[in-house]
Formats: sequence, structure tokens, C-alpha cells
Amino acid sequence: MQFLEAKSQRKFGQLLLIILTIAMIGCSSSNYADFQDKVVASIANDKKIDEKEYRDLAKFVLETKEPWATGIKTSQGKIDDQILRDVLIRNANQKNIALSEAAIWQPVSLSKTSKFNVDIMLENSASMDGYVKGNTEFEATILALMSKLKNASFINSVNYGFVSVENFQTQSLNDMDDIKKFTDSLEPSLLQSQSGDRSASDIAKLISNALKSPTLDKHGVVVLVSDFIFSPPKGQQNAQDYLSSQGAYLEGIIRQKIKANPDFSLLVVKLVSSFNGAYYDKNGGVHNLAAPRPYYIWLMGDKDSILSIENELNLHSLNQYQNQLLLVNHADQGQIKYGVLTSTLIGATPQASFNIEEALKNNRITEAKVIAGQKLTFNLDIAVQLPQIGKNDSEVMFKDIHNYKVNDPNFVISKVQQADSMAKQRLASATHVLTLSYIGKQPQLTKTNLQISYQPRFPEWIQKSATVDDTKITTATALATGTFGIDTLLQSAYQAFNSEQKPTAYFDILIEP
Repeated sequence: MQFLEAKSQRKFGQLLLIILTIAMIGCSSSNYADFQDKVVASIANDKKIDEKEYRDLAKFVLETKEPWATGIKTSQGKIDDQILRDVLIRNANQKNIALSEAAIWQPVSLSKTSKFNVDIMLENSASMDGYVKGNTEFEATILALMSKLKNASFINSVNYGFVSVENFQTQSLNDMDDIKKFTDSLEPSLLQSQSGDRSASDIAKLISNALKSPTLDKHGVVVLVSDFIFSPPKGQQNAQDYLSSQGAYLEGIIRQKIKANPDFSLLVVKLVSSFNGAYYDKNGGVHNLAAPRPYYIWLMGDKDSILSIENELNLHSLNQYQNQLLLVNHADQGQIKYGVLTSTLIGATPQASFNIEEALKNNRITEAKVIAGQKLTFNLDIAVQLPQIGKNDSEVMFKDIHNYKVNDPNFVISKVQQADSMAKQRLASATHVLTLSYIGKQPQLTKTNLQISYQPRFPEWIQKSATVDDTKITTATALATGTFGIDTLLQSAYQAFNSEQKPTAYFDILIEP
């Protein structure tokens, strides 16, 4: 093993010392000191313990067989969250670090707003009839969704109703018999019997009315189920122009909601169902289809409530689930924790050259040099703690290298991996390892202060789900045609949550030759 640019014996000795130190910690007779170190590492920078850090600490306690951990577990061997929270505060105080209860992420069992109500709005325009003719996947999914919500320990009551632009009235779902009775009755005749104008779908207005629901004022969730096909009112000559204005209107009302409630969040789920009925295109033309068609479920509410549903109810197991988009307000996000790794220095073909001691001590890359060969090489691995929001949504976004920006065009993030044991030795709360790569043409590096940010792009699956012209739709092309206007609606929602163009998370690192 050899490090480039001299002083190899000294640097080898430093690396050996690091490895021996890790080994000695692992062989300690008690791991309570390790637990204390993990607590301090979690709160050192921001005096907070977020969800990832809390779960890592709880896992550490669960896997510990030593006596000190027994009192933090219940008789069933599970974590007593209240006791763990008290232990965390006590450990922080012992290290003279102020840690309040409010600064510790609370699981559902401790959350003061853990119980909330859910209102399910089923849009009943004429274009929805085809989803409920006969036994369809749509009906099975609505039954499964209602069942999941009704049986969730953190949900107080589930109500449902049919919605048009003018009207929405709810009925309670008291038990599984009520749910089964309702879904069995789902037929076009039931939708047609509801009040309201069924001739057009003013989706932006429907969403606006949903955002005014009193349920949202009490930490509740409103669920809007629709094909979300934009259908302009009669007399509107240019459907595309009208759609653009409605997109701007939707962005405005969502921004207004976020301003009034910074915790407001939105989860959009795409699904597919068999369809047998009349399809109404953007110009009002009628097409009789018997083929699979997409539809969407929008869940709106406080972030904690939305995440409880997203994380606990396994929505991606719903029949014919396709994809999802989770939008939360990132105003409270900011600088993330990171630790430089030395893995790219080791082995027969080193990927970088820099001062290992300074990197491990201060996260600074000094004495940095490019490896000369057939191509210029400087690859640096960095352990980071990315802000995981929803467990089913975040990982795909995290692994997409295009979601990372570097303020210097000579550098890019070339690879993203989940954190392994070595990364966690460097940063206990690490979730991923980013590989920072030099792509410049000069053989010598120059001093630069890099800012590496995570800023998810607008998802490609939404663009692929949309169409600008549905006037030639047929049974053969029904699924491939997509949904007119869905990209504009979701782009408007996305922009409302990302209006300031701030990165979701970032960190700064110095590169100095």
C-alpha cells in the first residue's frame, strides 16, 4: 500500500493508527461509551436529533445485550421511546450540551398530534364513470386504501364523499362493513346520482376547495381521487392556454397554503385501472374506451401526518401502483453533516492524493493532487447524512447523480452509494457516500471552496405520464397516451414548494493544492 507524493511511511503509520483505534473501540468490554459518543456526534453541530439519528440510536440500544440497555426496553423487548428520549437529554446534559425535548424527533407514539382525521374526496365528473363500471382495480384500490387508513393506529376517523366544484359532503366509515358496502356500490349510477356539474373537470378549483377543508386546520389529511384530466369549461377555445393559466393559479394557491402553514405537504400517487366508458378529450370530444387508464391520488396535509401515512401504510403495495411524488417545504433544511473518507487513497490504483491527517481532522482537502495517467483522476469519497423524508420516495431520488449540483464546473458527483460500515465509522449518522470527481482539463488543481448541494429535479416519470394532445386517443393507445395536463398541474405544485430555488441540503468543502 503506497500513498503518492512522499512521506509514505508517516502516512501509512497514521492510517494504521486509525485502523487500530477503531479495532480497540470494537473490542471494548462495554459499549455504553460508544452509545454516548453516538449521542454527542448526533447533536454536536445542530443540537438536534432528527429521525435518522433517532432511529440509529434506537437500533443501537435494541441490538445491545448489556445491562445498561435493559431499562430502555419494554418487557416485549421494544424501545420505550419516552425513556430513550430522557436518556438522550441526560447524556447531552452530561456533556454540557443543551438538548430540549422539542429538538428530538418524536415517533408517532410520542407525537402530540398523532391522531388525525382523514377525508377522502372522490371526484365524480363524467370521465370517472369508466373506472367503476364492473369490477375494476380502481374499486379494489379504494377498498384497500380505506382499509389501511381505517385500521391505522394514528388515524382517528375516516370520512368519504363525492366531490364536484360546488359540493362536498362527507359520511363516516365506522368499520370494515361500511367500507365493503361502499366499494361494492361503486357503479356509474352512483356517481351520476350525486349533485354537482359533471360536464367539466376544473381540477385547479377542486384542489383549491380541498385546501380550504377544515380538516387541514386540525392536522388532518384530505385525499383527492381523480383521473386529473384537465377539462376546460364549454366555450373555452384554447385548452392549452386555459391550462397554463390554471397552472399559474394552482401554484399561487399552494404557495399561499405553504405561507399560512409551513408544514403543509403533498403526496401524489399514480395508479392504473381497467377503464370501460366515455373518455372526454381536451376539446370535449367523446371516445369510447375499454382499456387500462391512469388515475391519481393526492394526499394533502401536515408533513408529520403525510409522512405517517407514507412511511407506515405501504401505499406502493396498492393494486397497480406506478409511482409517487412527495413534496414538502424545505425551508427548515440546510447544511448537512459529512465526513471525508480515505478509501480512494488505498489500493494498487489510488484515485486521489491529499493530506490524510487534515482530511480526517478537519474535513479539509489540502495538498490535493490529480493522479496523472491515461486520464486525469481525482475521485474523493464523502460520507454524508442526507435528509430522508419519505422512506419509499427518497432513495430513488438520492441515487440519481443528476440531483446533485457542484458550484465549480470542474467537479461533479459521479456516484452515489448507500453508506457502509466504514462510512458509519467516519460519520455515525451517514446515509450515503458521494463520490466527488474532477473533470477539468488542467493537470493541477487550484484552490476552490466547493458547495455540494442536493436539489431533486422534476421527476421524468411525470413528463412520460402526460400528453399535449389526447384528441386521437383509442382503446389501443389509451394507456400510452397519458393524461392531458397532469404535467402542468404537478409542475405548478413542484414550483410552489421550490419557489426560492434553494437546495434541499448542502455542505461546503475546501479543495486546496
